Amino acid sequence: ADLPYAYVGQIRSNVGSSTGFVVKERVVATAGHVVFDDGALAAVQGLQWRFQRDRGSYEPEAQIPRGFYLFDGYSAQRTAEGTPGTSSPASQELDVAALYFDEDAGRGGFGGFLASDSAVNEWLNSDARKMVVGYPVEGVTADKVG
Repeated sequence: ADLPYAYVGQIRSNVGSSTGFVVKERVVATAGHVVFDDGALAAVQGLQWRFQRDRGSYEPEAQIPRGFYLFDGYSAQRTAEGTPGTSSPASQELDVAALYFDEDAGRGGFGGFLASDSAVNEWLNSDARKMVVGYPVEGVTADKVG
């Protein structure tokens, strides 16, 4: 009944908090800007994963990731742009990361992921209904939602 939200959690670091999604037992998918501080042009520090956090009703113990992978070229693109807090379409195309853990990140479950080798992704480009799942963000204008 809680799907697709069942595998969402909060990621915290020294620069703020964001959302991640458990895609494999020990892997959480997120955005590159969650693990790369484009103001300091360096990896963030103090990463923590809080699976299914719900402020006030469920505060899970933080898990510390063993490490993370950042999409090739993201840090170089953000460095070249030199625009902290504002990313171009070129950097948005590379804004992907994954945290990995020594232990289970989703208490025995995970949502999986969709992969395609097609030059044009048949699922993403189809008319099929899609949903982006994450924590609410304040200040998103209507022209950015769709």
